[in-house]
Amino acid sequence: MDDDNYSEHRVQPPLKLHVDSNMSTEELEQRNRDFFSSLANKGLEVMKQGESLELAVNNLYKALTAHTSKISYRKPAERVRFRGSDTPFCEMKFLLDNLREKPRFEEVRYMSEFYTVNGDVFHENLQKWLGFTGFAYGKFKCKHCGTLYPKKSKEDDNIAMFGPVVCCGEPANYFELQPKNKYFSGHVDLILNVHGKLLVTELKQMGENVYDRRLKNGYDNHHYHQVQIYRRVLEDWLPEDIELHPFVLLWYFDRGDCKINKQWMLKYDPNIYDKEVAKFKKADRILQSYEPKVHTEKNKLDVKCKMLCRKVSDNPYCPYGPMLCFAPDDQRDNILKSLLPNVSFKNQEWG
Repeated sequence: MDDDNYSEHRVQPPLKLHVDSNMSTEELEQRNRDFFSSLANKGLEVMKQGESLELAVNNLYKALTAHTSKISYRKPAERVRFRGSDTPFCEMKFLLDNLREKPRFEEVRYMSEFYTVNGDVFHENLQKWLGFTGFAYGKFKCKHCGTLYPKKSKEDDNIAMFGPVVCCGEPANYFELQPKNKYFSGHVDLILNVHGKLLVTELKQMGENVYDRRLKNGYDNHHYHQVQIYRRVLEDWLPEDIELHPFVLLWYFDRGDCKINKQWMLKYDPNIYDKEVAKFKKADRILQSYEPKVHTEKNKLDVKCKMLCRKVSDNPYCPYGPMLCFAPDDQRDNILKSLLPNVSFKNQEWG
C-alpha cells in the first residue's frame, strides 16, 4: 500500500475535546466516554466503506496517535516540600498549585503517555541490569516476594548497599533511594560506584532530533538543577562514612535504540540547593500568611514571574506555560478566576 493511497483514506479527527475548569468529575467521566466512543465509531465507519481490513486498522491507529486524548485531573497540592522536578523553583507554579481550590484538568495524548511509559520501562531496565553488575548503590527489592534489601531497612530510610542481591532464585531489582529533609523529597535515578566514590546520576531518554532541538547548547537547565539538588540532599542524608563523588552525571540516551546520546559530567555545586531552598521558603511564607476569601488590600498577592522560561518548550512538563505564562491576557485572566476564585492579586507581572 503506497503513501498516496493511504493519505486518500485518512479518517477525520474524532470529536474535539474542550476542557472546562469548572467540570465536575461526573462530567469528566462522561466526556471521556463520549470521546473514546467517537473514536471507535470512526473505525467502524472506515470498515463500512468497503475498504480493506489492513487499511481500516492502519487508519484507526493513525487517528489514535494523531488525534486521541483523554482528560485527567490533578487535585490541589498538599505538598510541604518541593521536588527535584520542581526546579528551578517557580514561585508562580507553587502558589497556583497550592492555592487553587479545584482540580486542574489536563488533556493527555496517546503519544505523550506512550513516551512516559516507555521512559519508565527504560529507567527500570537500566537500573535493574546495572544493579546486577554490582556497580549500583541503593536498595533492592525481590519481584517475587517483595522483600527489601538491606533487610530491616525501610523504603524511605538511608540504609543502602551494593548489588547484586539474589532472592527467590533471581537477582532482585534496583530500588531508587528516596532522600528527604525539611524542605525537599525526591527519588534518585541511580548512584554508581566510579573509582570508589558514589556518582549521583540522573537518567534521561529522548529522541535524537528532540535532543538537538531542545538542547542545542548542552544539557537541560531543569535536569542540571535536579541532579545538583539530589547530590546535596544525599550528602546530608546518607551515613557519614559514605563518600560521594565531586561530580554529578547527566546521562542522556536515545529513545529509539537506547544508545548513549550525550553524557555530561558536571562539577557539584552546593549553592544550587541553597538558592532553591531560599526561593521555596519565601514562597511558602507567602502561602502561609495568605488568607483566602479575605479581600483586603493587605491580603492581596503580589507575584512576579521570574522569567525562568523564555518559551513554552523550555519546560514542556509545566501545565501553566501554555495555560497562563504565554497565554493572551484575557485568557490568563479567565483561567486565574476559574482556578483561584477566592484569591485577590495586588500585582501580577508575567514575563
